[in-house]
Amino acid sequence: MYPGKKRILFADDDLAFGGITKLSLEHSGYEVSAVHSGYEALRVFSTSPRSFDLVILDQEMPDLKGTEVAEKLTSLRPGMPILLYTGCQDGDLGGMAQVAGIREVATKSLSTEELLDLIGRTVAISSAPPP
Repeated sequence: MYPGKKRILFADDDLAFGGITKLSLEHSGYEVSAVHSGYEALRVFSTSPRSFDLVILDQEMPDLKGTEVAEKLTSLRPGMPILLYTGCQDGDLGGMAQVAGIREVATKSLSTEELLDLIGRTVAISSAPPP
């Protein structure tokens, strides 16, 4: 089973896709704050950087790209677990994601179960005590 009551900040400018994903995550026991732009994600996160266990960012948002948002978030909270969720297949995306501090890059073609598994692994790694 997936861990309950973990808080996720989810940013995607596609309202329909974002709404469905938010409902799926909530149905699986996560508490989700959904926003629709990079600037909105920064505003919400900056008010309380320690209140989220994971951030999921769309790469292609009209105001800021997910990698740009990730860089700003990790400056506010180094080590913040971030998952880049994208519909594009850019070959340079993996390298850009690493530079931005993103832990995982996933395509939007993942099934809900695959996304939940990836989230569970990402949150578990970030929650593990240091060696």
